[in-house]
Amino acid sequence: MIYERYFLQMLFVTITIESIVVILLLPKDIQIQRRLSAAILPTALTLPYIWFIFPNIIGIGDLYRYSSEIFAIAVEGYLIYLITSIDIKRAFYISFVANISSFLLAYLFHSIK
Repeated sequence: MIYERYFLQMLFVTITIESIVVILLLPKDIQIQRRLSAAILPTALTLPYIWFIFPNIIGIGDLYRYSSEIFAIAVEGYLIYLITSIDIKRAFYISFVANISSFLLAYLFHSIK
């Protein structure tokens, strides 16, 4: 139960960080509903896989860490593209920046803790 509670806390933090980045980087002419959906849904859909499925398949360690980030960037980028219809390269760029931002902030948080 402690792991699940921690997951929910980190889900909130991750969605907050990545949403800020996604909203800032998306074109301003996209409807607010689509911008919010593109900011929240991709992370909400991928993070459970990263936390609960990947460790059982890959284990914990560098391979887990890197494959999880690649998975998140790829899937979230594609979802941003589907939700907003922006250029797919831009969608993957936005996903990359959002995921690197949350990854680095999590790293800093854990190194301070």
